Amino acid sequence: PEGPASRRRRGGTRVVPGSHRIPAEDILPLLRKDEMETKFGPLAQGSVIRKGSVVIYLGKTLHSGGENRSADGVDRWGLNIDYCPAWLRQEV
Repeated sequence: PEGPASRRRRGGTRVVPGSHRIPAEDILPLLRKDEMETKFGPLAQGSVIRKGSVVIYLGKTLHSGGENRSADGVDRWGLNIDYCPAWLRQEV
């Protein structure tokens, strides 16, 4: 079976731990200047999960898709499920 190091090398969803606590006013200027990867990329951690597992994070968490570096070129699929009740205002 493949181990965590192998899964990390193949790429996967990246998340910046604790980023859901960063005030929106500190992040929005970076979005406009396209500086997110420069500032937060080094803090991002690639997910290391077994086949059939999931990664769950808050919508405010900074995240991105990691590069698919699978040697066999197999496509990876992602599914995004949101729970947004009508009375809940969207996060910024």
